Amino acid sequence: MKRWVKAIGVIVMVLVVVTDRNPIEAIRALISRWMYALIPLSLILIKYFGELGKNYNRWTGQVSYAGVGSDKNALGHLCLISGFFCVLNLLTMWNQKNLFEEKKEAFLNALFLAMICWLIYLAQSSTSLGVLIVGICFYVVLDINFVKRNLNFSITVGIVIASILFWSIDVMGFILSALNRDVTLTGRTDLWKDLLKNDTDPLIGVGYESFWLGKKAEQIWEKYSFHPTQAHNGYLETYLNLGSVGLLLLLGIVITAYRNGCKSLISGSDYGRFRLAFVGMILLYDISESGFKALHPMWFVFLLITIEWSHSREVVISKQTKSSQ
Repeated sequence: MKRWVKAIGVIVMVLVVVTDRNPIEAIRALISRWMYALIPLSLILIKYFGELGKNYNRWTGQVSYAGVGSDKNALGHLCLISGFFCVLNLLTMWNQKNLFEEKKEAFLNALFLAMICWLIYLAQSSTSLGVLIVGICFYVVLDINFVKRNLNFSITVGIVIASILFWSIDVMGFILSALNRDVTLTGRTDLWKDLLKNDTDPLIGVGYESFWLGKKAEQIWEKYSFHPTQAHNGYLETYLNLGSVGLLLLLGIVITAYRNGCKSLISGSDYGRFRLAFVGMILLYDISESGFKALHPMWFVFLLITIEWSHSREVVISKQTKSSQ
């Protein structure tokens, strides 16, 4: 019951933001304040309060950096969202040719970007680093006029080229070695195989956020000493909890996010590039992490860029009021 209440709370917070008269500025202000508070606090906790900002592995004795997060992956997706936002601000100021006019804002974003890079280095979160780089590339490519005019064609060609590269040469091996990962993605592929062997309902799963609460999780914990609490794959996590129905609903949300992003992009808004780039980022992120969860920051931002609130009724009411006066 608590999980349902938390999920509803997240949706309510999202609606509060997107129903603002200027939702783009509301989203920008929300992420800015979130970043300004949590990034410096993470550095302070790691530097001066190690018992709060660091985790110690009881089996290996190794230290991992978490900052304000619960673990290094939580710190990673905090840096992912914040870093993407900082780069977008700098690129926007560069495109508008006011990078040197707004020196204070540019310096502030550059300063936070440097802190974020340092935190990603400390966290050793390969997934967040890789997705951040790809997301920035997406955002830059979406500014090309040919890509804007032929978005569906460009995406299709990109997928085909990527598929050919992955099948013809060992691109995956190169990427994994660059991110300091092995072919099992640090044991994730073995975990996925064991999770798929579980007797779950293929249609509706075991229930919303319920897989890791019962005997099925205990069976997994008997084999894996680190006691995973997620599948480390958003699509598999959705299937385990909600089955094929959940995957279809997720597909519908992704399509909606893509269509709304395309509309914004066609209108010439930088917000459209942000939306489409973030869609690509969360789809990549959930290959090795579970971001399609109610309380996950990636899911929260994904809902922000997916939901589109129409103010047409308010405009009609305001016009009628003016005419009556």
